Amino acid sequence: MPICLPTMDSFRRYIYVKYRLLLKVLEFVNIALCQYFKNTCQVMNRKINRVMHLVEVHELYIFFKGKFDDLNTERLRMAIRANETDAKLFYFDPKSLDWDDYFVNNHIPGLVKFVIR
Repeated sequence: MPICLPTMDSFRRYIYVKYRLLLKVLEFVNIALCQYFKNTCQVMNRKINRVMHLVEVHELYIFFKGKFDDLNTERLRMAIRANETDAKLFYFDPKSLDWDDYFVNNHIPGLVKFVIR
């Protein structure tokens, strides 16, 4: 079941309690066992830091409370429909896009390549 956190501070607290404390315990055990878990600690720390970085980069979108509508887009579609020349020139019909294909083959690979480096 997904957990919905309303603020960035609540997310930070959740990450700290759920993951950072366990990592601190593992780091302590690592010291006691002469760096036996050194690689595991480094990998886990990198993963936590990467998630925190991604959430901080996207914070404005993740915790945004606004509502979106497509009123302006719909007005643009109607204006283009009214003028045959513009309709042929711009061919603006978002309903004709295969959105599943777009997200799988364009949007997500772009995020992976340029954001989640």
